[in-house]
Amino acid sequence: MAYIVPSESKGYGGKIKMLVAVTADSKVIDFSILEHNETPGLGDNAQKPEFRQMFAGKGADKLTVTKDPANKDNIQAMTGATISSRAVTKGVRIPGAGERKGQVVSDSYTNMLNAGKKLQSFIKESRGWPNKDMDKFVKELDALCEKYKR
Repeated sequence: MAYIVPSESKGYGGKIKMLVAVTADSKVIDFSILEHNETPGLGDNAQKPEFRQMFAGKGADKLTVTKDPANKDNIQAMTGATISSRAVTKGVRIPGAGERKGQVVSDSYTNMLNAGKKLQSFIKESRGWPNKDMDKFVKELDALCEKYKR
């Protein structure tokens, strides 16, 4: 079982809004940044796979930013973007820290899944349907819902 939990933290450029996917035992699966104002080429690199993959499989105890390249257990700060690195790590750590386990996480997951389904229905009923871009979006949404509903 996995959960997708909305999260938010304050970065260098302001709020960073994200969705965090965590396992039932609070290990990070992945995260997606939905909105940010981080510096292009620096803090916005948090969206790239090279940074995101450092979080996979880690529990809250390993979600600490380090500048020590020899430390492979924690999250390596992005060069020139330590504040953004810490902000994203904090945003990922909150849902994974066990503070939102149980019913709250379950409710958040259910709400996100229901919101996705409502959005999907709305898009299908809109005037712009069918549309190749919308078809692609709906397929990706379906895949995401299937991936995390176990």
